[in-house]
Amino acid sequence: STPGERLGLLRACYHVAVADNSISSMESSTLSEIADELDVSHEDAAAVRAEFADKISARFNFGTPPSGTSPGGAS
Repeated sequence: STPGERLGLLRACYHVAVADNSISSMESSTLSEIADELDVSHEDAAAVRAEFADKISARFNFGTPPSGTSPGGAS
């Protein structure tokens, strides 16, 4: 396969992951593993990831306590 085909496959994987309108931290990790296995360069993988940055839920939820709890862990 060509580098372009592998990049297209990685992008397709991101589209599958974002089908529910967000990419979880587990999905993000899996997508990184897929990029490595496809031998997509870190620069190209980062560019694809940037296309979906607004959907990566881990980025926005970092440090946010679950609803109904306070930052100290008490409800």
